[in-house]
Amino acid sequence: MSVCTLHLLSLTSHPSIEPLLSVIPSLPAQPLLVATPHHWVIAPEKLTVDPLLRSPHPWDAVIVFANNEPLPQALKGLVRGQWSLPFNVSTEMLDSLPAMNQRILHPQPGDIPPLKGSEGKQSDHADDTGDKDFEFAVTPALRSWFRSFAPTSDGRRAVTMLNWLAFNPGGRERYMGGYVPAFAAGPGKSAGIAAKLIGAVDAEKHGGWEAVGIVHYPSITHFEEMLDSESYKDVDRKYKFGVLKDTAILCVSEFVV
Repeated sequence: MSVCTLHLLSLTSHPSIEPLLSVIPSLPAQPLLVATPHHWVIAPEKLTVDPLLRSPHPWDAVIVFANNEPLPQALKGLVRGQWSLPFNVSTEMLDSLPAMNQRILHPQPGDIPPLKGSEGKQSDHADDTGDKDFEFAVTPALRSWFRSFAPTSDGRRAVTMLNWLAFNPGGRERYMGGYVPAFAAGPGKSAGIAAKLIGAVDAEKHGGWEAVGIVHYPSITHFEEMLDSESYKDVDRKYKFGVLKDTAILCVSEFVV
């Protein structure tokens, strides 16, 4: 196993991320991921709510390193706020990441599944009020954000979902052994996902979170259409009821650095 650390950063250059991007090539250890956050698709309700949602400064960047060390000195002067989460990931998954990034961030014709179009979309006012422990709740507010973000330059390109997870007793085994493979083989495959990193967190040391998932989607519309699909809802109903103590999903756009 290898240790990685996810850092959420608020920058002194807010809202610009350019000063951070300009420093990264000179760092002794290159990050696995650098991204800008857009929206909490699911906000945490129980765990680390204050640091994640009530920070005095908005989050400007996400950066993941393949270590459990403090931020490099060259970055510290650019940061005015920080929240960090170490997690353990398999060495095999970590070693496969560069080749995966090359494939998914530079797709060839035919690599990206076609969108279903308007016939597959729900109304902006659809009342999808599922239980977060059971079925993804696509609220009218989230639907509205999908619609406003999709036409933007970041909305038209690939997005990454950062997922934090905490489980009820016995839920981890059901989620990892049931939900994850069923999701990957069914609705995830149809949406063109790529699971970049999935790792375990020491819950006692890090606010109760037990797992992290970093998942690529070809676009925000691929993500939205997946949520609307019957195959996704079926997998949710079968494997997620009573499993999650809390969860959070942050939509970000990655930079190629």
